[in-house]
Amino acid sequence: MIIGTVPYLNGLPLTYYIPQTEHVIPLTPAELGPALLSGKIDVALMPVYSILRHNLHMHPAAGVIACDGAVRSVGLFTRPLIKNISDIKSLYLDQESRTSVHLAKILLKKYYNKSLYDLEFFHHDNRDLADAQVLIGDKALFYDHESTFNQFWDMGDLWKEHTGTGFMFACWASKDKLSASDINTLTQAKEMGLANLDEIVETLPHAQQYIVTDYYKYNMVYDPTPSIKEGLKLYKKHLKEYHYTDPTPKAVSLKSVRSLDTNKRADTQVRPYNQL
Repeated sequence: MIIGTVPYLNGLPLTYYIPQTEHVIPLTPAELGPALLSGKIDVALMPVYSILRHNLHMHPAAGVIACDGAVRSVGLFTRPLIKNISDIKSLYLDQESRTSVHLAKILLKKYYNKSLYDLEFFHHDNRDLADAQVLIGDKALFYDHESTFNQFWDMGDLWKEHTGTGFMFACWASKDKLSASDINTLTQAKEMGLANLDEIVETLPHAQQYIVTDYYKYNMVYDPTPSIKEGLKLYKKHLKEYHYTDPTPKAVSLKSVRSLDTNKRADTQVRPYNQL
């Protein structure tokens, strides 16, 4: 079995005890989808956005990456002049994660009444010109808060505040059905990882150990609780509502744009909602 995983600390409890007889490949969340769909890997710790868009087989009992409140490793980092999320006028989007990018867009649009047509998005160049940055993974967990973007808005916290549910960022998933033996391999690795978190933390640089211990204990959720499942249903509903999981980009009329965003004017240059 060829296994794809994320190169972040949040995935270690699910992968640390995978037998060495299995082949484990670390890839960013954005890279895992193409690798799985092309058959280069058999199963992956897949971002839920890709799971939902491509209708993949989910194996949540074998492990998820989720939170039920503050997550610490996914968030908006804003300049000091931003006093409220609704003040954001430009945003850098981390290209490693489609799930978190779409989560940010849903939060801004659904819960902060921001028209995405009124926002300027940065993907690569000039990211330092943005009002805010969406960052994920270890670079968010160990972010230098002395930098220009020194305010942190935890997206797990924001989701919990507005929905009352947890949020699933990733889950073991496959393009084809897995054998019971393969699922058991992943499940056993998860159970051993959760039972031996201290051993995993001790392999990390000493300066990181205190932060990661708290991170695993108070922020990360690795089993699909009812709150996590409800959050996934709601996220799926919002993705569908804004056409973010449409299999191919499609044009929308000015009329349909206005119906989706009645409080803001439609941009005269109409773009698909899964492009925003």
